[in-house]
Formats: sequence, structure tokens, C-alpha cells
Amino acid sequence: LLFNAIISLDEIVVEYKFIDFFPIISILIIVM
Repeated sequence: LLFNAIISLDEIVVEYKFIDFFPIISILIIVM
């Protein structure tokens, strides 16, 4: 049960990092 919670938490962190990183990519594309 705890292991599943850790996996789901890790997925949330990955999604959060992607959302945080995506605007940077968009800005770079616009600048180019």
C-alpha cells in the first residue's frame, strides 16, 4: 500500500516538473 502511494507521488512530481518545464520550452520556441 505504501509502495503504491510512493509510485503515485513520484508520478505527480514528474508531471509537476513537466508542467514547470513546458513554459520554458514554449518561450525558447517563440524566441527562435
